[in-house]
Amino acid sequence: MSWFLDAVTDSGWHALVSGDYEAAMPVYLKRKWIFPYITQPFLCQHCGPYSTKPVNIRLFIEALPTFLLKSAFNLAISESLTIQGYALSKRTNQYLNLHQPYEVLYKAYNRSTKRNIVRSGRSETEITESGELDRVYDFLWQNDDTAILKKHKQTLHALMKAASENTEVIFQSASVDGTMAGAGFWILFQNRIYWPASAVNAVGREHRIMFAMVDQVIRKYAGQNRILDFCGSSIPNVAMRNAGFGARESCYFHLVNVKTIF
Repeated sequence: MSWFLDAVTDSGWHALVSGDYEAAMPVYLKRKWIFPYITQPFLCQHCGPYSTKPVNIRLFIEALPTFLLKSAFNLAISESLTIQGYALSKRTNQYLNLHQPYEVLYKAYNRSTKRNIVRSGRSETEITESGELDRVYDFLWQNDDTAILKKHKQTLHALMKAASENTEVIFQSASVDGTMAGAGFWILFQNRIYWPASAVNAVGREHRIMFAMVDQVIRKYAGQNRILDFCGSSIPNVAMRNAGFGARESCYFHLVNVKTIF
Protein backbone atom coordinates (compact mmCIF):
# COMPACT_ATOMS: atom_id res chain seq x y z
CA MET A 1 0.00 0.00 0.00
CA SER A 2 1.18 3.53 -0.73
CA TRP A 3 0.79 4.60 2.91
CA PHE A 4 3.16 1.81 3.96
CA LEU A 5 5.78 2.87 1.40
CA ASP A 6 5.36 6.52 2.37
CA ALA A 7 6.09 5.64 5.99
CA VAL A 8 9.20 3.50 5.41
CA THR A 9 10.76 5.83 2.80
CA ASP A 10 9.65 9.22 4.14
CA SER A 11 7.62 9.49 0.89
CA GLY A 12 10.83 9.03 -1.10
CA TRP A 13 9.77 6.10 -3.25
CA HIS A 14 9.22 5.92 -7.00
CA ALA A 15 7.85 3.09 -9.13
CA LEU A 16 8.27 1.32 -12.43
CA VAL A 17 4.83 0.84 -13.97
CA SER A 18 3.82 -1.52 -16.76
CA GLY A 19 0.96 -0.52 -19.05
CA ASP A 20 -2.04 1.09 -17.40
CA TYR A 21 -0.91 0.05 -13.93
CA GLU A 22 -1.19 -3.61 -14.86
CA ALA A 23 1.95 -4.18 -12.79
CA ALA A 24 4.15 -2.00 -10.63
CA MET A 25 7.48 -2.27 -8.83
CA PRO A 26 8.22 0.30 -6.11
CA VAL A 27 11.78 1.67 -6.12
CA TYR A 28 13.46 3.44 -3.20
CA LEU A 29 15.95 5.90 -4.68
CA LYS A 30 18.58 7.48 -2.41
CA ARG A 31 21.87 9.33 -2.92
CA LYS A 32 25.41 8.90 -1.66
CA TRP A 33 27.12 12.21 -2.23
CA ILE A 34 25.93 13.01 -5.77
CA PHE A 35 25.48 9.39 -6.84
CA PRO A 36 21.96 7.91 -6.93
CA TYR A 37 21.37 4.32 -5.87
CA ILE A 38 18.48 1.97 -5.12
CA THR A 39 18.14 0.24 -1.77
CA GLN A 40 15.53 -1.78 0.11
CA PRO A 41 13.39 0.24 2.55
CA PHE A 42 13.67 -0.79 6.20
CA LEU A 43 10.78 -3.01 7.38
CA CYS A 44 9.71 -3.59 3.77
CA GLN A 45 10.48 -7.22 2.93
CA HIS A 46 10.33 -6.93 -0.85
CA CYS A 47 9.11 -4.63 -3.60
CA GLY A 48 7.02 -6.89 -5.79
CA PRO A 49 6.58 -6.53 -8.69
CA TYR A 50 2.88 -6.42 -7.86
CA SER A 51 0.32 -7.62 -10.37
CA THR A 52 -2.71 -9.86 -10.69
CA LYS A 53 -1.08 -11.52 -13.70
CA PRO A 54 2.32 -13.17 -14.32
CA VAL A 55 5.11 -10.61 -14.64
CA ASN A 56 8.29 -10.64 -16.71
CA ILE A 57 10.81 -9.73 -13.99
CA ARG A 58 13.58 -9.04 -16.49
CA LEU A 59 11.61 -6.25 -18.14
CA PHE A 60 11.44 -4.37 -14.86
CA ILE A 61 15.12 -4.90 -14.08
CA GLU A 62 16.19 -3.81 -17.56
CA ALA A 63 14.07 -0.68 -17.19
CA LEU A 64 16.08 0.55 -14.19
CA PRO A 65 18.19 3.64 -14.96
CA THR A 66 21.73 2.83 -16.12
CA PHE A 67 23.31 5.75 -14.25
CA LEU A 68 22.72 4.25 -10.80
CA LEU A 69 25.76 3.73 -8.57
CA LYS A 70 24.22 0.62 -7.06
CA SER A 71 20.98 -1.34 -7.12
CA ALA A 72 20.28 -3.59 -4.12
CA PHE A 73 16.73 -4.67 -3.42
CA ASN A 74 14.44 -7.64 -2.76
CA LEU A 75 11.89 -9.12 -5.15
CA ALA A 76 9.03 -11.51 -4.51
CA ILE A 77 10.23 -14.24 -6.84
CA SER A 78 10.15 -17.86 -5.75
CA GLU A 79 13.03 -19.23 -7.80
CA SER A 80 16.46 -17.99 -8.80
CA LEU A 81 16.83 -16.37 -12.20
CA THR A 82 19.87 -15.47 -14.25
CA ILE A 83 19.80 -11.71 -14.71
CA GLN A 84 22.80 -10.18 -16.43
CA GLY A 85 24.78 -7.88 -14.19
CA TYR A 86 23.01 -8.97 -11.01
CA ALA A 87 23.92 -11.38 -8.24
CA LEU A 88 20.96 -13.10 -6.59
CA SER A 89 20.87 -14.52 -3.07
CA LYS A 90 18.00 -16.39 -1.47
CA ARG A 91 16.14 -14.98 1.54
CA THR A 92 13.56 -16.84 3.61
CA ASN A 93 10.27 -15.97 5.24
CA GLN A 94 8.08 -18.03 7.54
CA TYR A 95 4.28 -18.10 7.63
CA LEU A 96 1.53 -20.02 9.40
CA ASN A 97 -1.96 -20.70 8.07
CA LEU A 98 -4.41 -20.09 10.94
CA HIS A 99 -7.53 -21.68 9.41
CA GLN A 100 -7.49 -24.67 11.79
CA PRO A 101 -8.68 -24.66 15.43
CA TYR A 102 -6.16 -23.62 18.06
CA GLU A 103 -5.91 -27.16 19.46
CA VAL A 104 -4.77 -28.42 16.06
CA LEU A 105 -2.30 -25.57 15.60
CA TYR A 106 -0.90 -26.10 19.10
CA LYS A 107 -0.25 -29.78 18.40
CA ALA A 108 2.04 -28.72 15.55
CA TYR A 109 4.26 -26.69 17.91
CA ASN A 110 7.54 -28.44 18.58
CA ARG A 111 8.47 -29.65 22.06
CA SER A 112 10.76 -26.72 22.82
CA THR A 113 8.10 -24.14 21.92
CA LYS A 114 5.50 -25.82 24.12
CA ARG A 115 7.99 -25.99 26.99
CA ASN A 116 8.77 -22.27 26.67
CA ILE A 117 5.07 -21.35 26.65
CA VAL A 118 4.50 -23.41 29.79
CA ARG A 119 7.50 -21.78 31.46
CA SER A 120 6.15 -18.32 30.62
CA GLY A 121 2.78 -19.23 32.09
CA ARG A 122 4.31 -20.12 35.44
CA SER A 123 5.30 -16.49 36.08
CA GLU A 124 3.05 -13.53 36.85
CA THR A 125 2.81 -12.68 33.17
CA GLU A 126 0.22 -10.36 31.67
CA ILE A 127 -0.06 -9.66 27.93
CA THR A 128 -2.32 -6.96 26.54
CA GLU A 129 -3.04 -6.05 22.92
CA SER A 130 -4.05 -2.44 23.44
CA GLY A 131 -0.81 -0.86 24.53
CA GLU A 132 -0.08 2.79 23.81
CA LEU A 133 1.79 3.41 20.56
CA ASP A 134 4.57 5.51 22.09
CA ARG A 135 5.08 3.19 25.06
CA VAL A 136 5.40 0.14 22.82
CA TYR A 137 7.56 2.08 20.36
CA ASP A 138 10.00 3.25 23.07
CA PHE A 139 10.33 -0.27 24.46
CA LEU A 140 10.97 -1.76 21.01
CA TRP A 141 13.92 0.40 20.00
CA GLN A 142 15.40 0.58 23.49
CA ASN A 143 15.43 -3.23 23.95
CA ASP A 144 16.35 -4.46 20.47
CA ASP A 145 19.49 -6.60 20.83
CA THR A 146 20.54 -5.96 17.23
CA ALA A 147 20.36 -2.14 17.63
CA ILE A 148 18.80 -2.03 14.15
CA LEU A 149 15.53 -0.58 15.44
CA LYS A 150 17.46 2.17 17.23
CA LYS A 151 19.20 3.08 13.98
CA HIS A 152 15.84 3.25 12.18
CA LYS A 153 13.65 4.42 15.04
CA GLN A 154 12.12 7.31 13.04
CA THR A 155 11.03 4.87 10.33
CA LEU A 156 9.63 2.50 12.94
CA HIS A 157 7.56 5.25 14.53
CA ALA A 158 6.32 6.48 11.15
CA LEU A 159 5.18 2.98 10.20
CA MET A 160 3.46 2.35 13.54
CA LYS A 161 1.61 5.64 13.24
CA ALA A 162 0.66 5.14 9.57
CA ALA A 163 -0.54 1.59 10.19
CA SER A 164 -2.69 2.66 13.15
CA GLU A 165 -4.33 5.29 10.92
CA ASN A 166 -4.91 3.05 7.90
CA THR A 167 -5.59 -0.49 9.11
CA GLU A 168 -5.99 -2.65 12.21
CA VAL A 169 -2.93 -2.99 14.44
CA ILE A 170 -1.90 -4.68 17.66
CA PHE A 171 0.41 -2.83 20.04
CA GLN A 172 1.26 -5.76 22.28
CA SER A 173 2.63 -5.17 25.76
CA ALA A 174 3.85 -7.92 28.10
CA SER A 175 4.69 -7.51 31.77
CA VAL A 176 6.09 -9.71 34.53
CA ASP A 177 5.11 -8.83 38.10
CA GLY A 178 3.72 -5.53 36.80
CA THR A 179 6.90 -4.46 35.00
CA MET A 180 7.04 -4.25 31.21
CA ALA A 181 9.21 -7.05 29.82
CA GLY A 182 8.21 -7.34 26.17
CA ALA A 183 6.48 -5.55 23.30
CA GLY A 184 5.26 -6.44 19.84
CA PHE A 185 3.92 -4.56 16.83
CA TRP A 186 1.51 -6.40 14.50
CA ILE A 187 -0.31 -5.23 11.37
CA LEU A 188 -3.57 -6.82 10.24
CA PHE A 189 -4.33 -6.24 6.58
CA GLN A 190 -6.79 -8.20 4.46
CA ASN A 191 -6.28 -11.87 5.43
CA ARG A 192 -2.72 -11.50 6.71
CA ILE A 193 -1.25 -10.72 10.13
CA TYR A 194 2.23 -9.22 9.83
CA TRP A 195 4.82 -9.16 12.63
CA PRO A 196 7.27 -6.35 11.77
CA ALA A 197 8.87 -5.82 15.17
CA SER A 198 9.14 -7.14 18.71
CA ALA A 199 11.56 -7.04 21.62
CA VAL A 200 12.03 -8.34 25.14
CA ASN A 201 14.35 -7.26 27.94
CA ALA A 202 16.40 -9.50 30.23
CA VAL A 203 13.36 -10.36 32.36
CA GLY A 204 11.32 -11.13 29.26
CA ARG A 205 14.01 -13.48 27.95
CA GLU A 206 14.23 -15.26 31.31
CA HIS A 207 10.47 -15.87 31.34
CA ARG A 208 10.24 -16.72 27.61
CA ILE A 209 7.76 -13.91 27.07
CA MET A 210 8.20 -13.87 23.29
CA PHE A 211 6.77 -17.37 22.95
CA ALA A 212 3.71 -16.43 25.00
CA MET A 213 3.18 -13.28 22.91
CA VAL A 214 3.14 -15.20 19.63
CA ASP A 215 0.99 -17.95 21.10
CA GLN A 216 -1.59 -15.40 22.23
CA VAL A 217 -1.96 -14.01 18.70
CA ILE A 218 -2.26 -17.52 17.25
CA ARG A 219 -4.83 -18.46 19.89
CA LYS A 220 -6.91 -15.33 19.21
CA TYR A 221 -7.07 -15.72 15.41
CA ALA A 222 -7.07 -19.51 15.15
CA GLY A 223 -9.88 -20.91 13.03
CA GLN A 224 -10.01 -17.83 10.83
CA ASN A 225 -9.06 -17.48 7.17
CA ARG A 226 -5.84 -15.66 8.04
CA ILE A 227 -2.13 -16.17 7.60
CA LEU A 228 0.39 -15.20 10.26
CA ASP A 229 3.34 -13.70 8.41
CA PHE A 230 6.46 -13.76 10.60
CA CYS A 231 8.15 -11.19 8.29
CA GLY A 232 11.30 -13.32 8.07
CA SER A 233 13.74 -14.47 8.93
CA SER A 234 16.90 -15.59 7.16
CA ILE A 235 18.66 -15.55 10.55
CA PRO A 236 18.92 -19.26 11.52
CA ASN A 237 17.98 -18.89 15.21
CA VAL A 238 14.97 -16.69 14.44
CA ALA A 239 13.85 -18.97 11.61
CA MET A 240 14.11 -21.93 13.99
CA ARG A 241 11.96 -20.16 16.59
CA ASN A 242 9.32 -19.38 13.95
CA ALA A 243 9.38 -22.95 12.66
CA GLY A 244 8.76 -24.10 16.24
CA PHE A 245 5.21 -22.74 15.94
CA GLY A 246 4.60 -24.95 12.91
CA ALA A 247 5.46 -22.22 10.41
CA ARG A 248 6.25 -23.11 6.82
CA GLU A 249 8.91 -21.45 4.69
CA SER A 250 8.68 -19.36 1.55
CA CYS A 251 11.47 -17.58 -0.25
CA TYR A 252 12.25 -14.37 -2.10
CA PHE A 253 15.51 -13.04 -3.53
CA HIS A 254 17.95 -10.21 -2.90
CA LEU A 255 19.38 -8.66 -6.06
CA VAL A 256 22.51 -6.53 -6.13
CA ASN A 257 24.32 -4.79 -8.95
CA VAL A 258 27.33 -2.64 -8.02
CA LYS A 259 28.98 -0.40 -10.58
CA THR A 260 32.53 0.92 -10.30
CA ILE A 261 32.81 4.68 -10.65
CA PHE A 262 36.11 5.89 -12.14
